[in-house]
Amino acid sequence: MNVYKKLTVHNGWVNGFTHHHGFHGGPLPTPAVMGLISHTMVGNLPGTDNLFTPGPQGNGNSAHFGTAQDGTVIQWVPLGVVAFHAIDANDSFYAVENADNGDPNNPYTDAQLSRIAQILELTSRAKFGRFTMQVTDSPNKEGLGTHAMGGAAFGGHSCPDAPNGPNHTRSRARAEIVRRAKIIRQHGQYPAPEPVPVPQTAPASHLGAG
Repeated sequence: MNVYKKLTVHNGWVNGFTHHHGFHGGPLPTPAVMGLISHTMVGNLPGTDNLFTPGPQGNGNSAHFGTAQDGTVIQWVPLGVVAFHAIDANDSFYAVENADNGDPNNPYTDAQLSRIAQILELTSRAKFGRFTMQVTDSPNKEGLGTHAMGGAAFGGHSCPDAPNGPNHTRSRARAEIVRRAKIIRQHGQYPAPEPVPVPQTAPASHLGAG
């Protein structure tokens, strides 16, 4: 099983992630960040990368992070900077886009769950966001939210679920993401390290007895 450790940062960029400079705005008003929005790509990481970076296919949108099904992560926008992902949410939420192979009803892979948990733990730290690690369904409540929760103000999307999808697979995964993020915060990694067994010493003999 892979181990997902607490992330480290240099100048707003996460160590160990691929860095591609994407479309971005000015400073994110920390510590007034409300949370992290987990989006779905309706596609895969290479295509989203082309859309989020300046070039012939760039569309002006972006997110701070993107995950592939195998756990590969690209960071497009540094921490503390606005990404263009959900209109009125841009100034108050971090964003992570997640590959779904073109179908939002595909559940997150185990690697994606852990990667999003790492990103949630990181962005909620006092230095970067200072928001509560919890599930939220309101733009006015801190935590791990969805694009859909903002309604028209966020662009009127069903993301991260399919329109009229029956399962809401991805939004329902948020409780598990929060659980893993809290383990990373407490133990420095997910899964938590195995406890080190305490050596058992033999009882002292009663010398001279008898």
